[in-house]
Amino acid sequence: MFLLNIKIKSKNKNSIKHFLKLITRFYNKKNLRLNLTLANYLNKKNNYTKISVLTSPNANKNAQEQFLFKTYSKQTTIFTFKIQKFLVLLKKIKRFLFSDLKIQLMFFLTNKIKKKLITKTFNPENFKTKLLQIPIQTK
Repeated sequence: MFLLNIKIKSKNKNSIKHFLKLITRFYNKKNLRLNLTLANYLNKKNNYTKISVLTSPNANKNAQEQFLFKTYSKQTTIFTFKIQKFLVLLKKIKRFLFSDLKIQLMFFLTNKIKKKLITKTFNPENFKTKLLQIPIQTK
């Protein structure tokens, strides 16, 4: 059994909310056969970045503009048996629907015999699936 710890970051608060709604829909779908078990969502600390830009060509400190960037983040935990199917699904969702999200995955493999946790970080952008390639014969 795999335990996935998912950290989600974005500048858009609504995209995080819609992404988590979509994941809960997959939890409720039985025809996908993902065998997901969701834990509660945790709100992480929001980061604020303030940038000041001088608008005048001279060194006039009074003529400056300030911009504020907010970064929202949430964290959730998912238990699943079919890890590869879930990761391919997660990669396609991120690429086509939520391109503004930054997703960080952390794996925990639970072994009942040794009772040991193995941690690995995973980047879904580097994950590639092997497709079956059939050569085409031309006559």
